[in-house]
Amino acid sequence: MCQYIKTMQFSCSWKNVTVFTMLGRQLLSYKRFVAFVMIVGCISMMIMCMKLRHHHLRKHKKSIVNKADLNDVIDNWSGWLWKHTEPTTIAPTDSAVLSDQAEHFDIEYNPPLRRGLTCNDLMDSASIETLTVRMNVAVVNKNVTISDAMFHTLTTTDDCRYFAYSRGYTSKPVTQEELDFPLAFGILIHKDVYQFEQLLRTIYRPQNSYCIHVDKLAPDDVHIAVQSIVKCFKNVYIASQLVHVAWGTSSRITAEMACQLDALKRNKKWKYFINLTGQDFPLKTNIEIVRILREFNGQNDIMNTREVHLNRLFYVHKDIADVVVNTYTLRTDPLPKNINVRRGDLPCALSRQFVQYLHHSDAGKDWLKWLDKSSFPEESFYHSLASTSSVPGGPGPRDVSQIISRVNSWSIDNQTCNGERVNRVCIYTWEQLPWLTRQPHLFANRFDASRDGLVLRCLEEALNRRTYSPVAFNTGVYKIFAETRLLNSTEQSWQILA
Repeated sequence: MCQYIKTMQFSCSWKNVTVFTMLGRQLLSYKRFVAFVMIVGCISMMIMCMKLRHHHLRKHKKSIVNKADLNDVIDNWSGWLWKHTEPTTIAPTDSAVLSDQAEHFDIEYNPPLRRGLTCNDLMDSASIETLTVRMNVAVVNKNVTISDAMFHTLTTTDDCRYFAYSRGYTSKPVTQEELDFPLAFGILIHKDVYQFEQLLRTIYRPQNSYCIHVDKLAPDDVHIAVQSIVKCFKNVYIASQLVHVAWGTSSRITAEMACQLDALKRNKKWKYFINLTGQDFPLKTNIEIVRILREFNGQNDIMNTREVHLNRLFYVHKDIADVVVNTYTLRTDPLPKNINVRRGDLPCALSRQFVQYLHHSDAGKDWLKWLDKSSFPEESFYHSLASTSSVPGGPGPRDVSQIISRVNSWSIDNQTCNGERVNRVCIYTWEQLPWLTRQPHLFANRFDASRDGLVLRCLEEALNRRTYSPVAFNTGVYKIFAETRLLNSTEQSWQILA
């Protein structure tokens, strides 16, 4: 070292040690500088790669789907302020990032309204007829038509976090009361994934459990589209057993039972199981549903009447090419022990204890096996078992002709229907929004976005508003109902208006 320094006209003596120290410091500074340049270079290359990938994704998405701008959607649905207490939601992505990623999901989110018309106008109008003329010119298109083949291109694995937040899954506040009272849902679908996704995002909460049964014979596009959604959520899953659901056969019960069993295995805490279809939609927020079901105190919400169709039960029926045929051969096998045949509509809210009884008791298994040769067994399966006093949740032997779980407008009930009727059930339109918002029920059936998506848009908007700004809530109405099982024209009394 001394020889090297001498060649640089320095003397190798202790007097010049300060020169050696200075050279060392300069060498270390040079290494730090090189390291800094390398780090900056790596970061720059990573940013360039991300930009190139983002540009490629945007180009690829646009080549698959012809879509419109979603910026208004982000403003309307993802920009809600968190006004509720005790939120336990995922922190929102930076708004600039959301806006930049919006092109990945730039589909027409809901039918647009013009000329200053709002959903509040449609829901709160005292005379809906006065809005008819304005509606004809204000709504560009009431229908929502996004094909199932197109839908699965909107939910890639890389976009799951953005998809969940921008669609409102993880941006909603959740209270401790809701966390302490989780729910389980079984949803049966066979088409219209867009409408199903609107239902799912509206009822979704992270503590709940959601089993999706997709008809085994549904088109591949439906299965792929649903899979692209459920893979983004740990508590949303496809039923482990899929069957083809044929109208009037026991397959409907089989599908629901598959979801119940999965829900029991996956989530040990849920309190009630609510059965839905893709054509249902909520009338209440999650916290409202929780408070309503709390008033039931473990009781089931099941219709239970003595009006039984004897020919459907006591003649042998066969399923021939998805058509239930009565052979007019009287059954010779006796009813299972302790079964008192009852009848009711299928929609219900079942306590966890009752669902466990269905799956683990011999009575439940024997009754389901006996019903396999009947037609429309879903009208008697839950109902007959629940009429036995010893079965958990009841309602026991008393007649129950009304439920709070679901509202339908049947032609036999002389309910007004502004839309079409399919199998005697009304397909709701925007003109029935004032009536729907007054109902005390948890859900309504039936909706069809391809006929009128505006009614769903406005109901979802109202639910989102109450989710972030809850209204005064009259649980006394439901406590009385749980005791009497009579609605007594309660309509708007479920909500105490300020």
